Amino acid sequence: ALYSEGFCRKKISVSSLNLESLPGIKADEKRLKQLFGNLLQNSLEFTNEGGKVTIEGSTAGSKAQISIDDSEPAVPNEYLDLIFDRFCKPDSARSRVR
Repeated sequence: ALYSEGFCRKKISVSSLNLESLPGIKADEKRLKQLFGNLLQNSLEFTNEGGKVTIEGSTAGSKAQISIDDSEPAVPNEYLDLIFDRFCKPDSARSRVR
């Protein structure tokens, strides 16, 4: 709900799959909110108007997995290993067409 207005304004469709079936997670709630908030904010900022964001839950054994996938444009392959570096902001990722 926090980002709904922004996604609506840019006509970005957001769908969620299988989140209700995930097992409970023991983790720092504040940090998880920060993590998912950052990922959703990036999706909102860098997904082209009319794009799509999918949030999907799955399990691997006893572990829960959540993926957030957004449509074009994507982070260039040469920067994928750096995306979790704290201060890494590749120029090409910042110059996306909006």
